[in-house]
Amino acid sequence: TADWLVPTILSVALIVGSLIIISPVMTEFRLQAIEQQLQNMPAEQREMMKNSQGMMEIGTLVAAPIMTFIVLLVTAGIYLVLGRLLGGTLEYGQTLAINAYAMLIAIPAQVIKTPLILAKNTPMIHMGFGLALSEEALQTFGGRLLASIDPFAIWGVIIVGLGLAIVGQIERTKAYLGA
Repeated sequence: TADWLVPTILSVALIVGSLIIISPVMTEFRLQAIEQQLQNMPAEQREMMKNSQGMMEIGTLVAAPIMTFIVLLVTAGIYLVLGRLLGGTLEYGQTLAINAYAMLIAIPAQVIKTPLILAKNTPMIHMGFGLALSEEALQTFGGRLLASIDPFAIWGVIIVGLGLAIVGQIERTKAYLGA
């Protein structure tokens, strides 16, 4: 259990900590997004919507750990089926551990992303190879393509493939293609 629970708790703690740090930016972003909808509402409804932002923040902080565990459990099940289809000798607990260790990649990703969100004052940060591109360059096909290739996602696929290959005794090429 410690093989998957400890890395998952570390990942969840970082995600929640990051959400707490960036919550002012997220709140402002949400308020701007709903401001257009609020223009047609009476003043008391607008005030109620603005006051509900605190509840939305709390809801996000509660939902993040729950959703992380749900995604972990479902994805581990998918990896179990995949590993067995590829001829591996995996058990569910092993795929939980593989997935949990791959989730640890969220730590360096958030360490980079959180200061960028604060510096740019927007949650709309691209972690892809187009990170340093201007807004104009991001509007081109090549810019959008570079921005969508996330090195942390690639790193996660490599970790999952390696875990499936080693733990499940699957040929590495098959394991990486499966991941």
